Parts: sequence; C-alpha cells; structure tokens
Amino acid sequence: MKAQCVLNEGELLQKKKIIERNKIKRSINPVSPLSSEELDRMSFIVKAYKKCFAKEMRVEEFINADFFINWKSLNRQRDSNSYSSESDVKFEVVLRNQSRQIIEISIDMEKILHLADVATSMTFDVVNFVKEVPDFKQLDEQDQVIIIRNAAVEVHLLNICDFYNCEKGQIEIGQCSYPVHKLTAAGVASSFLEKFQKFVKSIYSLQLREEEKALALMIILFSEDRGSKAESLSQIQESYAMTLKEILDARRGAKSKRNIFAELMFLLSELRRLSVSCRPYLIAFSDSCHDQLNPVLREIFSPVE
Repeated sequence: MKAQCVLNEGELLQKKKIIERNKIKRSINPVSPLSSEELDRMSFIVKAYKKCFAKEMRVEEFINADFFINWKSLNRQRDSNSYSSESDVKFEVVLRNQSRQIIEISIDMEKILHLADVATSMTFDVVNFVKEVPDFKQLDEQDQVIIIRNAAVEVHLLNICDFYNCEKGQIEIGQCSYPVHKLTAAGVASSFLEKFQKFVKSIYSLQLREEEKALALMIILFSEDRGSKAESLSQIQESYAMTLKEILDARRGAKSKRNIFAELMFLLSELRRLSVSCRPYLIAFSDSCHDQLNPVLREIFSPVE
C-alpha cells in the first residue's frame, strides 16, 4: 500500500498491467508461454470478458419474469386456454430450402417478451465487450456494426452454455429457470433444441476456462465472412486462433492424445450452422412482433447481409 502511494498514475497503470498479465500467465502451462505482446492483448480481453459476461444477470427484474422464476408452480389460470388465447401470436416462418417450406408458429407473447428482454441484455453485453477489445476499436464504425449484427446470435448461443444445467436440462439465469423442452411454447423448434442441447454438452466436455472462452468469442467475431470490408479480419482471427491453440495444447499436456483445439473449431462450425438454422425464425418473429422489440434486437434479428 505504501509503495502505491509513491507511484504516479502512469506507474500504477503499468503495475496493474503487469499484475493482470501475470495472472493470465499463471493460468497457462509454463511449458508453452505466450509472448509478452500476446499476454498484454490477452489481459485486455480477459478483463473485458469478466466485466461483461462473468457477472450476475438479474433477469427476474425483466418483463414477465414471473413466468420463469418457478415454471412448475405457475398459476393455473395463466395456463388455461382462455388466458393463453389472449396472449398467443401466430406468424409464418419461410424456410428457404428447395421446397420453400412455410411453417406456422404460435407463441405466448408474454413469455416471448421476457425472453426478448434477456436477449437484449445479452446483446448489450456483447457490444460492451467488443468496445473493450483493441483490435475491434481499430475498425471503422460501419464494420463494427456489421460484425456485431452478424455475429451476435452465435455469441449468444455460446454464452448461454454457461447458464445451462446439464442435470436438469434447463437454462438457469438469476432466479429464473428455462426448461429447454418447454421453450417450444416460446416458438423454438424442438429439432433446434435437440441440436442445441447436444452442442452444449459437447462444449461442456471441453471444460473451457475464461481465457479460452474469450478467445473463442474473438474467433467468432473476427470471421472474414461477416460482411465487413476490413481486409485485416482474417489475420486478426488467425492470430487469436493460434494463441488459443497454444493455450489449449499447453493445457492438455504432452501425453494426451485429445486435440481440444480441433474439437473446439469443429464445434464453432456447428455453432454457425445452429445460428443459420434459427435465423429464419428470428426474422419472422421480428417482423411479426416489430413494435414490441427493442430497436437493437430488431437490428440483430434482421436478415444477414
């Protein structure tokens, strides 16, 4: 404490930077240490990740949260046909496959408004996170908007894994629980839920740490096919991927035959497919419930350019 009193502001910032870097260094197997530059960059990213994602989300304060605080003890009146018919909204989803299939979906509007609030909060977390990342701040504003808009759904799906209770088969955020098999009442296709649960279990098996999750988000965000015109995206993504590979290879040890990095890259490609498969539903929902959604969420749910 006395030492801090004699340090000027610049020296204090430098000391904090070294402490943060050493924390990250200690979490990585010293057999494969990162360079000083990589550690500095990682310290920014991990700090931003903890600040924006590794925190409590008080969704019980959002609209209609009482539906989910204790799903099993819902008021019977709310589950009656007379009540549900007042809150049901129907919309059509056009699946752009060879047969151009049209599916009609009915949702409980009060349930969906709460989930929209949760998604909006998560979207702001994504925005706040990328604003802390030096590589992102160097891009022009138009590219920043395009990247957030086109990558947000994938980021949401990956982050939701942290809230998933495998034993109970439900998502738990704050005091609210969302049994996955019951999310069909909110318009989510059962086939998508089955694929998502399989994806979550696979992610869990990797036992990713905070710095590894943060780097996975970087790889998702800086994909060169996001629609951005920035030529540097592929190089940025590659640099984060190589850093992640170093960390994962060091953690698994020389005797392990499991290639966690390769498994994670495969799962990120599966995540892209999940995002693509749910995009038509999000677009249709946004069109049908346009006035009830936050403008930021409407932007995220709009067709990908």
